[in-house]
Amino acid sequence: MKRLVHRSLRFRLIAACVLIEMLMLSLIVGNSMRLVQHHLLAQAQGRVANMEETFSVALAAPLAARDHAVLRSLIQRLSGLDGVVYLTLEDAEGVTVGQEGTVPPRIPDPDATFSDATTVHHGRLDIDLYGQPLGRLHYGLSTDFLSAAKREVLLQGIAIATLEIFFSTFALITVGLLLTARLETLTDASLRVAAGDLRTLVEVRGNDEVAALGHAFNTMAEAIGDKVEQLEVTGATLRASNAELQRLAEVAAHHLQEPVRGLVTYAQLLERHAAGTLDDESRDYLDVIVAGAKRTRGLLLDLQSYVAIDMSPVPADSVVDLGHCARDACAALADKVEASQATVTIEDLPRAHGDADQITTVLRLLLENAMDHRGDQPPVIRVHATPDSGRVVVGVSDNGPGVPREFRERVFELFETLGTRGEGTGFGLAAVRKIVRRHHGNVWITPGSNNSGLTVNFTLPKAT
Repeated sequence: MKRLVHRSLRFRLIAACVLIEMLMLSLIVGNSMRLVQHHLLAQAQGRVANMEETFSVALAAPLAARDHAVLRSLIQRLSGLDGVVYLTLEDAEGVTVGQEGTVPPRIPDPDATFSDATTVHHGRLDIDLYGQPLGRLHYGLSTDFLSAAKREVLLQGIAIATLEIFFSTFALITVGLLLTARLETLTDASLRVAAGDLRTLVEVRGNDEVAALGHAFNTMAEAIGDKVEQLEVTGATLRASNAELQRLAEVAAHHLQEPVRGLVTYAQLLERHAAGTLDDESRDYLDVIVAGAKRTRGLLLDLQSYVAIDMSPVPADSVVDLGHCARDACAALADKVEASQATVTIEDLPRAHGDADQITTVLRLLLENAMDHRGDQPPVIRVHATPDSGRVVVGVSDNGPGVPREFRERVFELFETLGTRGEGTGFGLAAVRKIVRRHHGNVWITPGSNNSGLTVNFTLPKAT
């Protein structure tokens, strides 16, 4: 599945660069506006000083001569200067001599500084001649030129910043496409290798870091392909060897049954026909022969059963009721349970993934093992289970003599016995481990309390 655009490395790199550039441009434009405003205010103050100088020079002489007609004419002409909103001239006695423009009803106090915070800058100019006060001029100057200049500078800054961001984004996208396209090629090649196409190689261009990564990928893919081919050859050889060994064990167990069966039969016939002529020592010899032959036959049957475990498939999605399996296993051993006076308790058991017949076999073998290796008291056996992180731990506990620490691993080897009372062949626990491992589980022994009894534990995948 394609990655979402907003989650791609290319998008995040471009977005980060654009955001940083927008931040820097905002700082630059903001600082430019601050400098422009400072410069414009300085110019405005100079302009005010120049205009006041012009007003003073133009009006001083007519005021001194009290030529009101000339003063009104001058006021009218001066009010036409750029930026003048109103002019009001008073003589030394405070009498209004003339006024022009949009004069407010009440003349406001003069502003301390020139600012664009208001639309009109109000000022007052005292006119004198050689130190002699002649009158006073109230004036208003428009501040629109400041706002217009700032607006123009701001618009130009925004336009330049927009173009800068556009071209930068275009350049970043181009570079990002060139870079991430090569990375996407490596990603697609990696997915093909993961899917099994182990001979996938990528075309390498240039000599930068991405090219070095491409060379490394090709080297890795070739090495993996070679190793997998070697493993496939080795696996095929092992499978053939295992199949041959299984066949050999099956055939050997089957064909060895006949001579062993004949040995038992003729030894028993000899014992019956020569019963009157054999002494006690000879009868003991025959008993040893018959017992050994029967044990050999039992070992061969166990070997056949052990080999047959690998022939039975384990359904991956099959769900079994462990309680049902335990009850079936106990029912199959009903005669042995009665003969050994065993007490078998089956607690509430959960469901698990596995093959019902094979799990029943595991529980039957463990129950049988507990009854075969009992102590002086009648066997007390408990089948229980606990959940553990996605799996089920099943335990079969007994009150038998237990297993010494040094033998708790060895008893799971095929035909490994402790030489304790009973006729065990060392097949049961080995078969248990083989079946449990085929179900992707483990099996182990934990001792009972007070050095009495033990628990054989095994794990199975928990059914969801």
